[in-house]
Amino acid sequence: MNKTNLLFWSSALLVVGSIPFFISNSLDFVTLKMAIALFFIASGVLSFYFSTCNKEFTIPSKFTFIQGFCAVGYGLTLLIFGSDENLLLMLMTYFLLLYGLIEIAFPFFSAQLSSQGNSEATGFQNYFRGC
Repeated sequence: MNKTNLLFWSSALLVVGSIPFFISNSLDFVTLKMAIALFFIASGVLSFYFSTCNKEFTIPSKFTFIQGFCAVGYGLTLLIFGSDENLLLMLMTYFLLLYGLIEIAFPFFSAQLSSQGNSEATGFQNYFRGC
């Protein structure tokens, strides 16, 4: 069952989840923390669902599963440990670095599999290039 729209909504929730941080002057700390955490948890759940619905793409499914795990873990970490503004900012920075490294590593991993003759990796790259 191919549900690629879940990937779009997962990404959209990540973008929308970061908006409260930019308008934090008009929000109190608890509302800010809850909004960011809930958007990221919802995004992680959609990523998990995408990875289980699209088993025909094993490599992207594994990558999306890791993304979902990170997003849910980040949301729960904010809810549990985000006690003040400084800690919230440190947690957000750490997540951004971790998530960025995962995003950077995936294309290299996919390109390596493609150069080794893995047809699934090549097909996935062509799918997102629009070929």
